[in-house]
Amino acid sequence: MLTILEYFSGNADKTSPFAIQEIRGAVPIAIGSRVEICIFCSDGVFGFGANDPDFTNPSIKILETGVQYLGSSDMNAGTPFASNGKRVFSTLRGKVLACQISFRPGNNYRYQETTLIIEPENG
Repeated sequence: MLTILEYFSGNADKTSPFAIQEIRGAVPIAIGSRVEICIFCSDGVFGFGANDPDFTNPSIKILETGVQYLGSSDMNAGTPFASNGKRVFSTLRGKVLACQISFRPGNNYRYQETTLIIEPENG
């Protein structure tokens, strides 16, 4: 199974399903749902790596319902559905093959994390 990072590498088979792992929070999406995944560019550190893709914080939109999941760093207090001015690295559509939500240990707390398996629509 490819990870999303491997999917975007130059040698990956663009028709193969891939996993989006370690999405912070519960992102319950029904199996069979069509989704649009938007990968933003990283903010970088002191300007370094600012154009690199940030695979850890994608925007995921369920196409049938319009429900959109954004990471907390993508939220803008005045406009909650905006991408907060981040540059888009890539957008793709696919079908959810599997969705797993689990609890992970943290420092003095546990947090939820989601893994999605996506079959790309167009290779």
